[in-house]
Amino acid sequence: MELRSGRLLCSTQQQQVRSLEDLGPDHISALPDDLLLLILARLRCVVTAARTGILSRRWRNLWTLLSALVFRNVKYSSLEPALACLVSPAAISLLDIHIPLMRRRRDHWERWHGSVVDVYLDAAGVTSLLLAAARLEPEELVFAINSNVTGSHVEVPYFRRAASITLKSNTFITPFHMPAGVEFAALDTLSLSCSITGLDDLISRCPRLRVLRLKVSTKNNLVIVHSTSLQELFVDSRGRTDRLDIAAPVLRQLTVSLNPYVGINVSVLAPIVEMISWYCCYVDASVPIGFGGWRLIKLMLKMAARQGQLPSLRIHADICSSCFPGQLANFKREIKKHMVAVFSDLELHLTTGGHVFGAFVFHLIGMNRIRRAVRRLKVILGGSKVKEECPKNCLCHPRDWEVQTITLIALEEVEIDGFEGVDHEVDFLKLVCKSAPMLKRVIVKLSHEDSSSTKICTELYDLFRAYSSIECCICL
Repeated sequence: MELRSGRLLCSTQQQQVRSLEDLGPDHISALPDDLLLLILARLRCVVTAARTGILSRRWRNLWTLLSALVFRNVKYSSLEPALACLVSPAAISLLDIHIPLMRRRRDHWERWHGSVVDVYLDAAGVTSLLLAAARLEPEELVFAINSNVTGSHVEVPYFRRAASITLKSNTFITPFHMPAGVEFAALDTLSLSCSITGLDDLISRCPRLRVLRLKVSTKNNLVIVHSTSLQELFVDSRGRTDRLDIAAPVLRQLTVSLNPYVGINVSVLAPIVEMISWYCCYVDASVPIGFGGWRLIKLMLKMAARQGQLPSLRIHADICSSCFPGQLANFKREIKKHMVAVFSDLELHLTTGGHVFGAFVFHLIGMNRIRRAVRRLKVILGGSKVKEECPKNCLCHPRDWEVQTITLIALEEVEIDGFEGVDHEVDFLKLVCKSAPMLKRVIVKLSHEDSSSTKICTELYDLFRAYSSIECCICL
């Protein structure tokens, strides 16, 4: 066979041409638009869907009719023109735009380490892209930026039909500014992972908001959520948070994670909440929270494993080199802030470093809210690798703590894990037994099994002979 160019085809090429001719009509391209769009939708990528235009004229620009549009790995400068190509904006159910991390090669005169540097996006350009997205009126919007943004703020336009909005940014420097004076009447789910202004005002203008997910940095370090419709709330506070204020009368599920730099003000009004997960870490606090030689590390409020059981309060603390004289009242106030739900179990994780823990524990369980509510107390003792010699007149061992008088009216079970049998640990057990009239069971798990274990067991059994109503279980 001879081509127009005069070049001859070999026999193999002739066979390929004949085989293509033998294929007959293109049955796939003959399918209705609805079926072809279903095929493109399965690709979950606008770029891949657009490339199908090379198959035939029938497929060209067919991607512009998709109801779910996912832009991944698309050049930033091409996003806005691509949105302008869409011819059926009223049918868009999902608009998912991910702006990847943009980098360029380093110029020879730039004093940067490495061969590439990050490209910063202009906030005005990002605002323009969001405006183009808003003109399409999607029912669900996902907008994620992995590149850095420069500028005072990014303006978020009004998405009239959106039932779900997700905004993400890998940096919390340039804030998103939410539109003012409009009501998001259709909004059901809002997910924000970014720096944001006007959050509390926005929530007040979402009358149907049911699910709210926040991983945010806010102006003035305040997180305020007041909603009469909210049922699920997830808060992961980034950076400094001085105040958390939640008022949600129909809230069913609450998940909170806090990392305060200093003590935090907490207000939670959620009278019918059913599921709660609360976490506050003080490791990075600029002003440690503690008293005596004890420092608060983290605090958690967790749902019970079994349905119908009350949550448990878990407190982690350790002995540190700093002293906190006269800080007991402040310490108790900080603990009390996080008692946002009724609980029945108290679990204490203590890194003692060889110091006395009994006085610290009794200050905690002597708090009115705890001593009246706790039915089960678990103390997990973890010594540091290098144990200190507890000095005379150490703040961990205040005078006469062994003869305190408090009544633990609800306590039914006590478990101590890491028991070494030293005098102050035995004194702690005696004080617990004396202070808990409803106590039924004590579980003691020894820290090690050696020749001293027999002596410890004998001493404990002698102690519990005086409390015949209490079952004692010793685990080696």
